[in-house]
Amino acid sequence: MKAFAAVLPLVFMAFMELDDDKIPRAKIINEDRVHDMVMTRIGSGHVAFIERKDDDTLTVYDIYLTKSDTLLKVVFNGRTGGFEMFRLEPEHGHRLLQARMIAKTRAENAALAAVKGQVQRWKLKREGKRWFYRFRIETPKNEWKDVYIDKDSFEVKEVRAAKLNEQKDQDRQQSAAND
Repeated sequence: MKAFAAVLPLVFMAFMELDDDKIPRAKIINEDRVHDMVMTRIGSGHVAFIERKDDDTLTVYDIYLTKSDTLLKVVFNGRTGGFEMFRLEPEHGHRLLQARMIAKTRAENAALAAVKGQVQRWKLKREGKRWFYRFRIETPKNEWKDVYIDKDSFEVKEVRAAKLNEQKDQDRQQSAAND
């Protein structure tokens, strides 16, 4: 717990210096690019888990990776490309990673119970004061649904048709037909 308390202020300090007016409103760096950028800067290692958190002004990726016997947490700003890396205490770090993975799995199971299909993407999203998991699911009828699951209670809060970029949707359908 001491390691977590020591890391938390550093995370907030790293992002407090970002002025909202200076944050580019252009494209947010996607998960695949984040993975590549972190691995390029860190070198070798294995990414165990990536969690994306969004709110109106900030997109942050929490990346947990192992490098030899060390567990690292990388906090990556998806709008600016800046990141901070922290070495986690082995016992605490592995418990934290397990808890995150279990929570995501519980939320995913709740989403799939509400909408049958295959999860294509997921992220943590803040709306107002509440955090939700958003799962984008492709149904067997090739429809796309966004399922919102409360982060704390794992209850389904909303199911709605996903808003997709038309060109991306056509590309996905074409690649699925080619497979």
